[in-house]
Amino acid sequence: MKFRLFKENRIIQNGMILLVITGLLSAFGSHLRLPMVLSLFWIVNAVIAGLFIRKPWLHTPLNYLFCYAGMVANDLLFSGWAKEAFTINFANIIFIMITAILLNRLPSFNSGKTSITNVMIIFPVCLLAALVSATWGVMASPDVNTGLAFFSALGAWSSEQFSTGLLLLPLILTIGRKNNYQWRVTSVLPVIAVVVLLTASIMLGGPGSLTLPLPGLIWCALVLPVSVVCLITCVIGVVEIMLIYLNIITVGSGFMPSEVTPLISVRLGIAALALTPYMVAVSMNSIRSLNRQLAIRANYDFLTQLLSRSGLFDSLSSEPFQQKKPMGLILLDIDFFKSINDNFGHDEGDHVLREMSRRLVALLGEQCRVSRFGGEEFAIVLFNTDAAEIYQRAESVRKVVSDETFIIQGTEVPVSVSIGTALEPAGSEDNNWVSVMNRLISTADRNLYVSKRGGRNQTSPAWLEQ
Repeated sequence: MKFRLFKENRIIQNGMILLVITGLLSAFGSHLRLPMVLSLFWIVNAVIAGLFIRKPWLHTPLNYLFCYAGMVANDLLFSGWAKEAFTINFANIIFIMITAILLNRLPSFNSGKTSITNVMIIFPVCLLAALVSATWGVMASPDVNTGLAFFSALGAWSSEQFSTGLLLLPLILTIGRKNNYQWRVTSVLPVIAVVVLLTASIMLGGPGSLTLPLPGLIWCALVLPVSVVCLITCVIGVVEIMLIYLNIITVGSGFMPSEVTPLISVRLGIAALALTPYMVAVSMNSIRSLNRQLAIRANYDFLTQLLSRSGLFDSLSSEPFQQKKPMGLILLDIDFFKSINDNFGHDEGDHVLREMSRRLVALLGEQCRVSRFGGEEFAIVLFNTDAAEIYQRAESVRKVVSDETFIIQGTEVPVSVSIGTALEPAGSEDNNWVSVMNRLISTADRNLYVSKRGGRNQTSPAWLEQ
């Protein structure tokens, strides 16, 4: 049973959970407040905005009130604020509201199928939300009473929200999404590269060193799932900000925790770099998805969803080759299929082909490779078999088609198939299964026409050629 923290029909329960989450994250941010400046990481706004985007049914006025109550309660209890707890926290609601409303207009964030265009929109949305919320927050702050103090506080507040939003939002929007990535031992190499480059940036120092991990992050974006890339990027961004704050990486002529201006510059720089790996990862994900779709279109028959002729040969070319290993082929053709098309129309002919494929798959399962070989012709490939087994399977196929009539336009219509089989082990002159398949096709095709000439609805076995 899958655990779900939020449930769509539990309105009050969802609100109480949001209140607790908001209160805890606000308390966490409050403990990260720098001396005489704002919090080093105020993550609650990005987290709540991400939840509202991932689960649009949470995005309601009532839940805004629950979140606002959590923020106010934190400041009343732990910060010693009174009126300011109500006024300043409205800035946090502004950030969440702008981000959630604008990004909720893009349905791809809800479906998990994000495009690179939508990724780029996160940048201006976070910038707008950060500037508007910072403006309100600074105006509501009682300690800001000069023009210089106003712009200094505005820069500190907006840069923190901007960078934190760009680091956290991609992670929240992608984490937990399903992916078909197959982890390998080599998957850890780009992560090691990021760690090595981060270490090198610490050793070199200077503002330019902050960009050193970027090639490693791009490598991660090329080979790892999107959510993992966003997680690594978020961690690296947070670590770099911490390293600057702790004076481990120096910027300019020196950096002390009370100096706000260098931290603003660093945050803006990291924010500008944060989306790059995300955009590359999303682009690679789109390319992989497109390649999968192209492979399906190339290798599978659209009508029956069986392997196409080219798809069958492609699967055989990738099958591990072993000399003297026997390979069998069952080739079947629908009898009088042209008359079905002529009498009932091509749509009903397509219906017969789909029903034929359904019966073949239900009978054979995954034991054989089943292909629509062309027109009304189907091919079934088996390995490690003998002539008797092939004949038995061919007869099972013939009976599963002929014993049950097909319903065409409400009428029961008998349909039968003629079958030819072939069997041959891989010889010394073969280097893959494709060459064996080509010989089997010739043999099975001759046997198929023996069945046609013999009156149809019969199987001509492989031993006819022996």
